[in-house]
Formats: sequence, C-alpha cells, structure tokens
Amino acid sequence: INSIIPQGRTQNTFQYADTVSWTRGRHTLKWGVDFNRYQAPSFFDAEAQGVAVFNTLADFQTGTPAEFQQIIGNTHLHNFALDAFGFVQDDFRLTRTLTLNLGFRLESSGGVSEGSGQLANIDPNNTTPLGVLGTGALGGVDLGGTAFHRNWNPAPRLGFAWNPRNE
Repeated sequence: INSIIPQGRTQNTFQYADTVSWTRGRHTLKWGVDFNRYQAPSFFDAEAQGVAVFNTLADFQTGTPAEFQQIIGNTHLHNFALDAFGFVQDDFRLTRTLTLNLGFRLESSGGVSEGSGQLANIDPNNTTPLGVLGTGALGGVDLGGTAFHRNWNPAPRLGFAWNPRNE
C-alpha cells in the first residue's frame, strides 16, 4: 500500500486590477489598485485507513504487525491569503523640459490563513509545552491564526525628468 495517497491540491488565484489616468493642464494624474486573492484547498488522506508494518514475512502471515499508523481527524484544509496594492501619481510639467514626478504606493501582503483554524506555526517565543517532550530548541507551536502577519510597505515617490534639448 502507498502511504502518501490519496492527496490533492488546487490553486485558485483571483485578481482585480484597474488603473485610471487623467490629464488636466500641466498635470497627468494616475491612480490604481490591484487585489489578489489566493485560495489553496487541499487534502492529505494518506493513512486515513491505517497502515500496518510487519518486520518479517512470518509476522505478516500470522497477522502480527510491529507498527500501526493511522491519521485521525480532518485533513481537508482551505488555505487563503489576500494581497492589496494601490498607488497615486502626479507627473507635473514644470517647464517644457522639466517634469516633476510625485507619487505614493502602498503594498500590503497578508499572511496565509486556514478556514478551520488548523494552521500550526513554530514560535520561538512560545514556551507552552507540546506533549511530554516540552518545547524544544525551536520553541512551541501556535495553532490557528496566520502563517505570518500582514505587512505594509509604503513607497513614496519623488523624481524628475529633464530633457535639456527639448526633443
């Protein structure tokens, strides 16, 4: 028997993005957004029926296993994350040969979450023992929540374009 099947994974990515440009006088304004939602449903039902391990052929013939393994519980996961990006920009033509670029971009990536709270992460600051072995060198395990916290990356923009020959 193969102990790594049945299993399956699907990756769904949904995206919405739009950018608008508007020119008025010496200003060219641009703004836009980009949203990405990731869904990754999966299952890993390997060993759900149980796996018996026999040391010898005689043990197999007598039905005396040396080991038995079985997964108990739900192995169906629904992992998901959301990333969001937005920007605003103004290209301001100061003279015929000099344009000032002003803008701001904000990017935010979310941590992976699991719909049923089955996500587990090693946390070096968690000193809660896990079973009889304690926490170990890497700390304890946090259950539920997200794989990492949402990050926020602001990016102001300041620049210029100069055309000394007016071409």
